[in-house]
Amino acid sequence: MASRQIHPHAQAWLTEAARAEELAGEIMMKRQEMIDLDRQRHEYMEALAQFRKPSFKENKVWTCSGSTFLKLPTSGVQDMLSKDRDRISQQIEEVRKEIKSLMFELQKLSPSTLNSSSVRLALANPTSKPLNDDNSDSPAGIGNLTAKFNPYRQQDIVYNLESL
Repeated sequence: MASRQIHPHAQAWLTEAARAEELAGEIMMKRQEMIDLDRQRHEYMEALAQFRKPSFKENKVWTCSGSTFLKLPTSGVQDMLSKDRDRISQQIEEVRKEIKSLMFELQKLSPSTLNSSSVRLALANPTSKPLNDDNSDSPAGIGNLTAKFNPYRQQDIVYNLESL
């Protein structure tokens, strides 16, 4: 049997599409990492807020370090929590820069890829349902999908696919 040859243009397109999919997957993982870090930072902010309450008058507080509970001076615990919060904020900024560079790489790889409404929807909201889950009679099964507000983004990006 003779092996079937793939046209060079088709091979190039497949390679580009595979790389674009790989980059989009990396972007989604980085976004999830940023969301997890933001949740951690928020927990530190909540803990620091407890110290600012007028009813709080403790000189020493219990804190958990690994599997050990320690009673430490309040000022030391506040400093530790502030440093951890700042460290997490720096990590979030680093991840944000990585996402930005991955987006630029994806844009350079295939400018038309980011113009696809399904790619924009997926990047705007990673939890949105796939396009083929809609059983409406609209063209291409797109229906009235709209990416929802994501509180972990700097901006609220909403794409109404019927208007594209």
